[in-house]
Amino acid sequence: MAVSQRVASSPVVARIAGGRLIRAIGYWIFTVFVAWEMILGAYWDLFQIPYVRNVFTHLHLPSYFLIVMGIWKLPCAVVLLIPGVTRMKEWAYAGAFFTYSGAAVLHLSVGDSMNGWAGPVLYALFTVVSWILRPPSRRLVAKADGVGPKGRFEKSRLAAYWIATVLMAFVVISGGIAELSNSKTTIDGMLSLGYPIYFTHLLGCWKIAGGIVLLAPGLPLVKEWAYIGIFLDMTGAFMTHIVSHSAAQHLVFTGLFAVLTVLSWAFRPATRKIVGPIF
Repeated sequence: MAVSQRVASSPVVARIAGGRLIRAIGYWIFTVFVAWEMILGAYWDLFQIPYVRNVFTHLHLPSYFLIVMGIWKLPCAVVLLIPGVTRMKEWAYAGAFFTYSGAAVLHLSVGDSMNGWAGPVLYALFTVVSWILRPPSRRLVAKADGVGPKGRFEKSRLAAYWIATVLMAFVVISGGIAELSNSKTTIDGMLSLGYPIYFTHLLGCWKIAGGIVLLAPGLPLVKEWAYIGIFLDMTGAFMTHIVSHSAAQHLVFTGLFAVLTVLSWAFRPATRKIVGPIF
């Protein structure tokens, strides 16, 4: 008993406990900042207040994209704040980082001063700090799961995985190359939807990176970010085509690609997934 009391009161234990407390406080400060901005942003976007409408006009973005952003932001904030759902937290962090870093790039693309891009950069950093400081109970363990189904089912599952994954990787990489090379068809398509040309360059970089990550071995945690990024891109494109009253083929293809993304994620083999709950 006396030994236990001496250990508990030792300076080393006190410093460790103090460090954990500081880390926990830091985590919650940055997480609440990000979640609050997401909640407020969702309200602003969904109700299209004059401030955000003016920002989107300045960035040459279509106003309907505010609805798409608002729909994504609210569940992101909820997932960051609630306990558990560690895999969904990775998706929320990825979505938040894509949102803030993308906003910074857009402001830089139109030549804005620091007043325009400093805020998004700051919140992107807040997102990264929250992710780094998150406690073990809120982490998705970055460890490959070596146990998987056996026999004929395993082979069928593996075949379905590679078919869906190769198709998706081809779609996003080829699409990214077309966007970065200013393909006339791609540019005309984006302009018809109301997006500026520089927006295609941002999407092109993200798509190529996501496709490479899907095909590369290992990197299970990065793959989670790639999957959610591609899914957000495809569902965002689907909603964009609905609002723009595009031809039915655009809805079919973007919807199909979103489904293929989910299938690739669901069928990924044990060596390409992370230990943890499904969601």
